[in-house]
Amino acid sequence: MQYPATPGRVFSYVTNELAGSVFGRIVSIPDRGADDHPPVGDFDRHIPDMIGFHRRYIASNKVCRLWANMVREMDVAMIVPQHGKRFEGSAMINRFLNWVTEKECGIDLMTQDHYRCPVDYV
Repeated sequence: MQYPATPGRVFSYVTNELAGSVFGRIVSIPDRGADDHPPVGDFDRHIPDMIGFHRRYIASNKVCRLWANMVREMDVAMIVPQHGKRFEGSAMINRFLNWVTEKECGIDLMTQDHYRCPVDYV
């Protein structure tokens, strides 16, 4: 299956779990005993931890929408990013899919200001 950050790369779908660097985040999680990598519990609080990665590394919103449409046709119980907390259960997965289809990222964020003639600096 296609990987949204780099179209052409893949992630795995094993039974009902998606795994890969899908809209992840880099985080240090304190030791919590047996489950030292708990799933996302509060989606709204998790957004600031993944928005930067999403904006910078995901190619475009169109890719996100296409990917989310594909995932919605699958029997997915868990999305497991390579970097960050996992999304478990249909409610959290749907929340993530709805969020990711609405956010601008990658080339969507480019403006003419990113492409200007060089200015001499003295």
